[in-house]
Amino acid sequence: MTLPTLLFADHAFWFTSSEENQRLATGTVFSDEALVGASDTYPLSSVINVRDPVTERHVIVTIEDYLPETLPGWDLALSAQALEELGMFGRGHGDVEVTVIQEGTAAKAEADTESGWYVYVCGVYADATECYQTYSRLIRNSLKPAIALTEEGLLLTVPHIRGYQHDATVRRLALSGVDNAERIGEPSPYLR
Repeated sequence: MTLPTLLFADHAFWFTSSEENQRLATGTVFSDEALVGASDTYPLSSVINVRDPVTERHVIVTIEDYLPETLPGWDLALSAQALEELGMFGRGHGDVEVTVIQEGTAAKAEADTESGWYVYVCGVYADATECYQTYSRLIRNSLKPAIALTEEGLLLTVPHIRGYQHDATVRRLALSGVDNAERIGEPSPYLR
């Protein structure tokens, strides 16, 4: 039996998805009406009680996703419905008190191609100089490319892209001189 533990999340804020049927790290489809959260502090599928000390209201949510890497220093993201029940939706963020009701596991869903994660295949290069030039342009345009040696040559990819990042990724690929990258579903990198 896990005893509830009082923890403080300094920054709780609203998260949503711009893509329809966006899958979260647990494999569930995101909904603004669901009582879900995202966190790097609490393991996936953890059930937590979140209390707003300002409104003194609380809500029970399940951690279904990780926080984006672009938000260092933030502890907890909550769905619109969770913020509404806390009375925080108008503010969009604030300090909260968190009690862990049930600690989750590191991974709830099995990795599959419906994970909401994608790899963009930029091409296979026979010439290492040309591959490096494209690799450098991808980095300059804020992407994180990877190179693998295959029998055909150097395979250049941009892995670990979330579905909602598709449009921005395509623009950055185009700025890097890659106009026809193939997008392939990949397992969540968190479930490996």
